[in-house]
Amino acid sequence: MSDPFEFNINDITQIEPSYDYEDHNKGNFEIYVDNEVAFTIRFGAFMDARLQIDREDSEGRLFMFLMNNYSDKTISHAITDLYDMGFPIDDWVKEYVETLMKRSSKYSAMLRMLSMLKNFGDEDSGDYDSGSIDY
Repeated sequence: MSDPFEFNINDITQIEPSYDYEDHNKGNFEIYVDNEVAFTIRFGAFMDARLQIDREDSEGRLFMFLMNNYSDKTISHAITDLYDMGFPIDDWVKEYVETLMKRSSKYSAMLRMLSMLKNFGDEDSGDYDSGSIDY
């Protein structure tokens, strides 16, 4: 079991895309912890970060692919097709969450608080609920 006072990327149980094929910049990833939606990440913010990595690591090949194939479509279309082509989108999302935690102490604290609240009242976490106190 992970430390209840620290968010661990392995606490993520599922990443579910929520598409919007009408608005070019909408859509997000729903991040699940213990099979419940814990927070969301906007496609646009995620893709901006991924394209920055792409510029540094692979000379902008992903950017050029997206530019050539999706300039007239929504970001949801691009994410859908990247999943279908076998790109490791879920792994990239987890890397993005890790990067956010490293860059922003507020984001990291929010995720730690989320993790703590998720475990509040669990016997193994050391928290007590009203039913566990002996009088």
